[in-house]
Amino acid sequence: EDDPYSIGSFGMGERVQHDFAFEDNCVKCGNNLYFKIIGYEYPVGAIEYQDLESSGCSVEYAPAIEMDYYDFNIPEECENWIADDVASLIDQIKQNREVAYRITSRQFEELVAEVFHRNGYSVELTPAVNDGGKDVIAKRNVNGITICLYIECKHYDPSDPVGVGIVRAASAVRSHDRVNKAIIVTTSRFTRGAFRFANEEKHMIQLMGLDDLLRMM
Repeated sequence: EDDPYSIGSFGMGERVQHDFAFEDNCVKCGNNLYFKIIGYEYPVGAIEYQDLESSGCSVEYAPAIEMDYYDFNIPEECENWIADDVASLIDQIKQNREVAYRITSRQFEELVAEVFHRNGYSVELTPAVNDGGKDVIAKRNVNGITICLYIECKHYDPSDPVGVGIVRAASAVRSHDRVNKAIIVTTSRFTRGAFRFANEEKHMIQLMGLDDLLRMM
């Protein structure tokens, strides 16, 4: 059974630990067998990494702990329907990019989360309102180091560019929470001022248009 508990508060909030344990006696040798899979959640809603403890046995294959980035309080089968819808949406946009302009802002956030998930990130879709300046939190382990990205999604009409003010705000949130990079993804384009500011921030800010998202698909 899992009874998550906080193991401290840091720059991005609480770090939560999940313990999944099993203990029994071997029917053949009588040895006491024990193993525990430990998952660490930081920030809340994103798996940071997982660990394993065992005694009296060796674990050849430990199930992976994964977070469900959908924040809907609905049955699992309904979440599976949503996931299927997003997968279908990706296929449609790959065939016709105009579909990206006909979806809702929330669907666009779900789409971006799924694309990053398919590219090896564990992802968390933040609430539709009061999201703290990021729509998706994406994390990946690279050579033993956890990389955390804050992704802001702007579902804009092509005639409505993303300005430098939005890029500055994303940079401020990234700096305050001390994450590795802020990414802004849009169906529109960016102003010169936005590109200029992002270039000054070097690798801390990345601007992605629809073509970039399509390449990730």
